[in-house]
Amino acid sequence: MTDRPTAEASNRTRRHIGRPRRLLFSATYLLLLYLVTELLVFVIYGVYSGRIDWMDSIGRERSDLLHKLATRESLVLQVHPFVGYTEVPPKGACGGTDGKLHDCVVSRYGYVDEKSPIQSRSPGKVIVGIMGGSVACGFYLDGTKRLGEALSKAPAFAGKEIVFVDIAVSGYKQPQQLMTLNYLLTLGAEFDVIVNIDGFNDAVLYEAENLGNRVFPAFPRSWHSRVSTSGPRVARYVGRLEHQVETREDMARGYSRLPWRYSPLCNLLWWIFDSRAEIRMIELQDEYRKDAPSTPNYAVEGPGATFTSRAELYQQLVSIWKNSSIQLDKLCAANGIRYFHFLQPNLVLSGSKPLTADERFMADHRDEMYRPGIRDGYPLMIREGRDLKARGERFTDLTRMFDGHAEPVYCDICHFYQAGNDVMADRVAEAILDDYRTAAKDR
Repeated sequence: MTDRPTAEASNRTRRHIGRPRRLLFSATYLLLLYLVTELLVFVIYGVYSGRIDWMDSIGRERSDLLHKLATRESLVLQVHPFVGYTEVPPKGACGGTDGKLHDCVVSRYGYVDEKSPIQSRSPGKVIVGIMGGSVACGFYLDGTKRLGEALSKAPAFAGKEIVFVDIAVSGYKQPQQLMTLNYLLTLGAEFDVIVNIDGFNDAVLYEAENLGNRVFPAFPRSWHSRVSTSGPRVARYVGRLEHQVETREDMARGYSRLPWRYSPLCNLLWWIFDSRAEIRMIELQDEYRKDAPSTPNYAVEGPGATFTSRAELYQQLVSIWKNSSIQLDKLCAANGIRYFHFLQPNLVLSGSKPLTADERFMADHRDEMYRPGIRDGYPLMIREGRDLKARGERFTDLTRMFDGHAEPVYCDICHFYQAGNDVMADRVAEAILDDYRTAAKDR
């Protein structure tokens, strides 16, 4: 009789103790399952990508995306009466193409530079203007320190202050560089050296952005968006595009926080979700371009242009690029400026460099709209570049600049991490110093 209550009390005690143990066991099981999942994701994607540091690569990609979104141009864009457009002052998150944000100032003239582009020569100073598109702007921010160090060691520059001036703007293509120098010289600017780094925008932007809207080939990128800035059509697409931009920005910031940025699973999920959002943004921009009004608009179309073939189209584009460079060379010579022209490389061009797994993926899957221009435009520019050099222009083809560089260089199909800007700085310095040495021998 006395044993039964004792047994019931013992059972109640076991049940009471068993519940916390079961909860602890479940929590431990779930934790182990999560850790195993994280490990499997890390190993499987590491094998797929061919690199153990793939999470670092995705982290850089997120940082680069935040940079691009912080410095993005709106679908409705500003205009400039002489050079098409510039940046908008005074201050913002802008910078190079190394995947890092730079807290920098946009001058009142619209260039990413704390100082004015209107500089005056003096015996103890060398003024070097950097022009081109976003790659040139990134080089100004992340490559000119190394370039300055290389130049200052040469006798021609010894003891002189080297002043680098940014006159490059994202998306610029010829004749915007030519117009920029004319504009600044008119305002009293003086330069000793002009470094023009270009080619990619000239080859790819017209077909990707302007051709479908019948824009004249010499007009700036997305010209129809710059001059068609009102109405329900624009508002509809701007709203939808901005929603996608905000979605991508929120995801990138969220997954960059602790502890998510150290989770293989979260990194992989971010990459999948962001890829889908990027595709949707591209689809929206394509819809906007295809939905252009059929009524002729001279402000958008200019003189107009028709092409009987793709070959004729790209001959025209490369002709604008080449003729602009010839005129730049003449303008610089007339003003006592040494003009150096560099054809920039890109990841998609065959033989660009020994590709890492990430670079191979970007080369195969990123920025599809730019591939036709690279395929059809770059061979012509390489050929015409040889002719520019034969004419006496200080032209350097950098399309094979990364031969032998197996390390990660590209953060997308045309922009570089710091390692790429360092290589470019060495090549630019080599071209400038060779020219100064040759001139010294001829005197």
